[in-house]
Amino acid sequence: MLRNAIFYDRENPELDSCEDIPVLASYCVFVRDSGAPFLTKNARHDVRLDNHLKQNTVQSYCGVPLINREGHMFGTICHFDFKPGRIDDLDVELLEYMASLAQSQL
Repeated sequence: MLRNAIFYDRENPELDSCEDIPVLASYCVFVRDSGAPFLTKNARHDVRLDNHLKQNTVQSYCGVPLINREGHMFGTICHFDFKPGRIDDLDVELLEYMASLAQSQL
């Protein structure tokens, strides 16, 4: 199951979490399986996501792995939106930097 430890919705800042979902129903599964960043700017036009449960719902996603001191992935830091969006290299770099900060505090 995918559980959010920290959640922030810019459009609905009063929300502090979203529902738990099976990992396979999220794009985080691609980060888990590759151990590397995964991004899509427009899921409906991304053939890697054909037949994925969220392809018609979550339209843009950028996620990077969280790695513990033993070198095992234990989660992701990600951004997602329900509409297509621009994802720049800087977005990935910032998520990777945030991941390194989080990892250093474990």
